[in-house]
Amino acid sequence: MANPGRFNIEHICKQLNITEEERKQDVFLKKTESGVFFLVLNKKANTLSIPFIRKISELLDTVEENDGPTALVTFGLHEKFFSTGLDLNFMLSLEKEDIFSFILEVIRLYGRFLALAVPCIAMMNGHAYAGGCMLAFSHDYRIMRDDFGQICMNEVELHMPLPPGMNAVIQEKISDKDAFRELVLQAKRFEAKEAFERKMVNKIFPPEKLFEETLKFAESQTKFGVDKPNFRKLKEEMNKTAIDCCFNKGHGVGVRYEAKATFPNPRL
Repeated sequence: MANPGRFNIEHICKQLNITEEERKQDVFLKKTESGVFFLVLNKKANTLSIPFIRKISELLDTVEENDGPTALVTFGLHEKFFSTGLDLNFMLSLEKEDIFSFILEVIRLYGRFLALAVPCIAMMNGHAYAGGCMLAFSHDYRIMRDDFGQICMNEVELHMPLPPGMNAVIQEKISDKDAFRELVLQAKRFEAKEAFERKMVNKIFPPEKLFEETLKFAESQTKFGVDKPNFRKLKEEMNKTAIDCCFNKGHGVGVRYEAKATFPNPRL
């Protein structure tokens, strides 16, 4: 795989008028005049913790409250990472019941994206692993740089099962069942070209064109984010199986298995 270096963070910061103060934040929103919101993930490797996902959820409220044409683009302000999934160090700091609650919150965040009342695009600027892969798949569209970054579900290598809500997000979005099996049971690393050929991502672009092309596509979708109640209903029906899994309290058993597998502890 080629070394990253042409995904120009400073150019993007200039285009979005990102301030130095904003660059100190873990996650924030920027809005263009055309109605495109950029959800900027700005942690190291963009790992998911409770404060991080709760802030994301608050920002999604802001997006849905916007009047008029609206679309959302999520990306990592980093040359290498979109998101590498759950923050395992954060999880290790939690008590048993808090681990269960945390995983449920993550799953429900995926459900939130699946039903969000505006078009959602994941601009995949780098690696999307495990929970970060699921985050990308919870969006309506995925646009990936063509020179760097992998899509991977490596739970099988970590001896971790997938709770039903997490598994359902991937199933909902991958039509190629062979690719789904390779992703989940073999932890295959899919690079951009193959991910595009297997219909796991919708578009791929050279890194120097990724931002502009994603913005252009997002602008073409903002008109569908005008009638937000109707757009939400359409997404809820289209993604019904996965959304039901994400918000189903009955899948706590799967979550408990995940906690046991990851953190062997006689208290569990």
